[in-house]
Amino acid sequence: MVERNVRNFLTHRQKSADPLGHRLFGRLRDAVQRGIDGGRLSVLNDERRIGNNSVVAFEPLPVSLTRRADLAEKVRRWNDDLLPDLVTAEGPAVPKVVESLAANVLALAGDGVAAFRFGDLLGELKSDVRGRWAAAWKTSLGELGKEYEDDEKPRPVPFIEEDDEPDWPRRLLLIQECVETSIEEERAPKGRRDLRSLWVWIREGRLRAGEYGAMPAFAEIGRHLDLTRDRVRQLFEWLRPIVEACLKTAGRTGAGGVG
Repeated sequence: MVERNVRNFLTHRQKSADPLGHRLFGRLRDAVQRGIDGGRLSVLNDERRIGNNSVVAFEPLPVSLTRRADLAEKVRRWNDDLLPDLVTAEGPAVPKVVESLAANVLALAGDGVAAFRFGDLLGELKSDVRGRWAAAWKTSLGELGKEYEDDEKPRPVPFIEEDDEPDWPRRLLLIQECVETSIEEERAPKGRRDLRSLWVWIREGRLRAGEYGAMPAFAEIGRHLDLTRDRVRQLFEWLRPIVEACLKTAGRTGAGGVG
């Protein structure tokens, strides 16, 4: 009972201090457990619970471990397809995400991996997700400055800032939910549809593609969304106050960097 209580206390502390890492740990652990239950994976060092030190293998025999550095590129390829659902999925959507993650883990056997340390695979997964997630959400709406007149400065609206650590993953989920709810309350159906398309493109398209640089011009975004440049400009004018308002309601004390 003491051991269980200590374990529960440490789990709670980890979840509070690093919600993104805790979520990724749970989903990768469940994915590996699927492989074990299906007879495709084994834990070689007889640990009772899957943890960072667990040695996971495709054969129940001693085999050479794949180095963490050699797992990095493989994990990056996974995240091209798994994000953002790997982080944002809730409730009934979670089993599907775990199933997709498990399929990627099992595919390592055909990619030259005989065995890996769970903590190494988790470390690369967390590192890549953190980099993409932070970079995509730090994107400023004001980076569309090339579309403004020379004498008109864009108003940057960063989604997260350095002082948001370590709680920004939870805050981003709140911002996401707030923006999506607000869009559904906006305007006529066509306006909602176009706003939703732009928001999904910002939130998911850039995240999946890993495009960390400045956002494209209105005309280029319009080509992606089958909208005119002027329509994209109008949508950003509608979207900006929604995002600003949601920044304030997602645990921020102010507009959080709105210039």
